[in-house]
Amino acid sequence: KMSEMIERVAKAINDVDGQYVQPQPWHYAEAKAAIEAMREPTEEMIKLSYEIILASNTPIIHEDVKLTYQAMIDAALKE
Repeated sequence: KMSEMIERVAKAINDVDGQYVQPQPWHYAEAKAAIEAMREPTEEMIKLSYEIILASNTPIIHEDVKLTYQAMIDAALKE
């Protein structure tokens, strides 16, 4: 079974021009490669993660993890 994230990325790869059709097998391979390339965070991603966690000033909760993850991906997208 394909992971939910690989499925999402494959659909996004296939929908770049706004003309969505069912992803083909190679889209899943491309999606997996893209996710694997993002596995190691950049220094900017790590910095943003620390900033969010330290700003919460409370025990880490689910929402902190979600915000940290989103901030790290946002940092990767703007680099």
